[in-house]
Amino acid sequence: MKKYPIHVVLWRFDQISIFLDKRLTLGERSRMIDDVSRISVIWPNGSEGTVPRSTLYRWLNTYNKNPVIESLMPKSKPKSEAEKVIKEE
Repeated sequence: MKKYPIHVVLWRFDQISIFLDKRLTLGERSRMIDDVSRISVIWPNGSEGTVPRSTLYRWLNTYNKNPVIESLMPKSKPKSEAEKVIKEE
C-alpha cells in the first residue's frame, strides 16, 4: 500500500474520526482513545496489531491543527546513506 498513500490517509482518518466529535469531554475522549488503543486492527500494510495511544493522539493533533484529510499523509522518510549510494557497475 506504500504506492497509494491516500489509502493510508483514509485509514488513519477512520481510526481517529470517532474522536472528532466536539461534544466529547476531554475525559470521554481520553477513555475512548485508551479503549481503542487496546483493539487489534489490520494496518494498511496487512499486519495486525494495535494503534498506540501516542499515535492516535499524534494523528488527532495533526488533523486538528490542519483539518484537511491530506494532513494525515505519511511523512517521507529520508533515505539512509546506504540507499543514496549509487552502485558502480
